Amino acid sequence: MFEAFFTDPCMRYRTEVINGIDFYGLGFSMVRGECVAEGTLRWMQKGEAAAVLITNTSLPDMSGFELARHVRRQFPCLRVIFLTDTPNLAEAQQAVRCGAYDYLPKSDGIDALRSAMIRVSEELHTESREEAYLRGQQNWDECISRLLKLLLALKPGIDEDHWQMYSKVKPLLSDAPLRMEALLVRSLMEELRAEICRRDEALAAQLRSNMMAAPLGMLTSAQGTAAYMDAIWALLSEKGYITQEDALKSDPIGRACVYMQSHLSEKLTVQELAEYVHISPRHFIRKFQAEMNEKFTDYLAHIRVQAAIQMLEAGRDVKSIPEAVGYRDEKSFYSVFRRFAGCSMREYQQKLNLSQRKEKQP
Repeated sequence: MFEAFFTDPCMRYRTEVINGIDFYGLGFSMVRGECVAEGTLRWMQKGEAAAVLITNTSLPDMSGFELARHVRRQFPCLRVIFLTDTPNLAEAQQAVRCGAYDYLPKSDGIDALRSAMIRVSEELHTESREEAYLRGQQNWDECISRLLKLLLALKPGIDEDHWQMYSKVKPLLSDAPLRMEALLVRSLMEELRAEICRRDEALAAQLRSNMMAAPLGMLTSAQGTAAYMDAIWALLSEKGYITQEDALKSDPIGRACVYMQSHLSEKLTVQELAEYVHISPRHFIRKFQAEMNEKFTDYLAHIRVQAAIQMLEAGRDVKSIPEAVGYRDEKSFYSVFRRFAGCSMREYQQKLNLSQRKEKQP
């Protein structure tokens, strides 16, 4: 359900609107009516939220446009419907500049406002369904990825086949009901159970009795499925079937870090690495920062500087290093090196030479 603020100085008009439009039927649990802008702002101060603001352009204490700006600071996605007692072109243009959802002369009657609210309601419900789907989609994506990690940890040879399969199927799933993703999860869990059974029948029986026999209805919960997989991973680790090295290989960020270290001379981008580990660029950025406690760009610059230092210590010529660590612009890399190393490459090389001479002295 949604909420709305309704500000108009005419109490009679507000009453007619509240009684004449079925706000509850349109999905609004609360419409807070006020005669002045200050009253609406007080509701905001109390923590009340709103998806829609219906306001007269002319209020006793401030203009409706000023009120809309105040409310939008807290609710950027707010839909604003401006009502006017005396419509005119200049005011209509100001409403457009203020990002009005609609600009309605009160002389058009309540039907015009009702039609606008019906459109708003349809849009809000559509957005709500899309947000719910995307939240569910992200949860199922995570479940499927974690299942593939488990399979990879047990059967490294299946890595590319399964990830490529998921890459092809994923676009189809984006247009399908979430139940289809639950079915894919169930299929992957069956394959996981078969592999565990091949290795350890007793463990497979334990998992089957505790978790793996869950009915499809229970697997419609992404959170429940994720809990199952955490328990499975713990059991497999306890039995020694999964090692820390396996975990690194099956972890997207771990795989990305290994890839970066071995491809430092190339132009590495978020898009490229996200595709390599089969997750979206946006999810990759969030996951990378959460797990590494460092932004992707900072981490990449850091490991490139570390590689440059190793090359300097090995006696490599300064001018050849930037390109060797992925920088085509020498000046840009020199700036990055100074930021992370605290000195220029020449200065670092001089310190290194001085240190080596001191070591050679008797």
